[in-house]
Amino acid sequence: MRLTIPTTISLPQTFVRKITSQAKRESLTRSELLRKAFQFYLTEQQWRELYQFGQRQSQRLGLKSQDVERLIDEVRTS
Repeated sequence: MRLTIPTTISLPQTFVRKITSQAKRESLTRSELLRKAFQFYLTEQQWRELYQFGQRQSQRLGLKSQDVERLIDEVRTS
């Protein structure tokens, strides 16, 4: 069973040149570089969603940023 699926995407030539150049600098294939970039993007999205969830929860509970910091400290020290 194949672990990767070839996918075709269309990119501007200048972008492909930058990808190729960066991949060479890092001794990676373009596919490896793009996989790393996409993984980084997905991780950033997950953190952004978690942060937004925390913002909504603190607003719902009427907490201010110093309250959140205090509560985190309390949990960490208990």
